[in-house]
Amino acid sequence: MKIAYIMSVYKDFDYLARILKMLKEPWADFYVHIDKKSKINIKKFQKENKLENVNFIKRMNVFWGGFTQIQSTIKLFKAVRNSGKKYDRIIFITDGEFPYWSNQKIYDFFSAEENKDKEFIAIAIGNEKKEGFESAESRVNIYTFFDWPFLKFFNRESVINRMWLFKHLQRAFGFYRKLLPIKYYRGNSKFYITQELMEYFLDYIELNPKDFKSFKHANCADEVIFPTLFMNSKYKDRLCNALYRYNIWGDHAPIVLDISHKDKIIKKKPFIVAKLNQGYSDELFEFLENNRYEE
Repeated sequence: MKIAYIMSVYKDFDYLARILKMLKEPWADFYVHIDKKSKINIKKFQKENKLENVNFIKRMNVFWGGFTQIQSTIKLFKAVRNSGKKYDRIIFITDGEFPYWSNQKIYDFFSAEENKDKEFIAIAIGNEKKEGFESAESRVNIYTFFDWPFLKFFNRESVINRMWLFKHLQRAFGFYRKLLPIKYYRGNSKFYITQELMEYFLDYIELNPKDFKSFKHANCADEVIFPTLFMNSKYKDRLCNALYRYNIWGDHAPIVLDISHKDKIIKKKPFIVAKLNQGYSDELFEFLENNRYEE
């Protein structure tokens, strides 16, 4: 079995180097996108940490909640495709996420007969009528502009409040964008999929550019486009609604974890622990690094 880890990061480069070294195996390759806004010399970083089988792809500016998050993921997909290699599993990891399973546990799980053809992605199903729940359709048919470069001068809460106000104004005036004639889904923007599904996604957006662009300026479109296109594909029956994660959701984002969460993580035995921030989560990161879960 061969695994391609695709990673999208913008900070905490000590954590990144340690995770890349930790996951190193003959059967693993790495494709990494580092946000262009990050001040890092990649060649120096790679040389100092002796990183092998790590492919750093051409950088672009990525903005939280924006279409650029999808575009950077597509750049990672294309890097995998252009490598000419064949992978059994594409595992997507972003900033602040720690793979808690041991390398052998990861290998055994995804190569197991009952899992090797499954597509793992979390999809929110059955929540449409919950109070405060924003459906996938409502995310797409109202414009938001998280990719505006000037928004980097505001903190996240300020940006979110401005976008929410703009959304309310659009609804007040009945200004909606046209939706595709499909059922929309929302969920987590991360996934562990086969290369076959990755290739399908790339082929679809290349053959249907208008469909692809219809997700531009949607609210956190990365949490809609992947679940929607996957669930409307011929691979729908292979989708497994699970990511095996430990995270605690706060206001618009997961809270940052510390060592006090250690016992709950040990009990749950998740594949991915999120969210860890360098400087705040160092004690927890070191514990997880030295005590990865292996059956």
